[in-house]
Amino acid sequence: MTWTCSLSKTAMKQLARLPRDHQVQVGRAIDQMSDDPFAGVGRYRVIFSVNQEAKLVEIAAILPRSEKTYK
Repeated sequence: MTWTCSLSKTAMKQLARLPRDHQVQVGRAIDQMSDDPFAGVGRYRVIFSVNQEAKLVEIAAILPRSEKTYK
């Protein structure tokens, strides 16, 4: 089952601000979300919503994993 992943403007900016090696890691994880949208992304949190009918994953934010992430 293939899903389409889309990034918000905010998520694109957050991804661009990450160190290059982390951009690659998160980019690979986002690519893997097209197969399984509920897979983890290591030290980052990808905040997203899922549209089951359209098979769409809308990524709203990419944040470092910390206590502040969920506030």
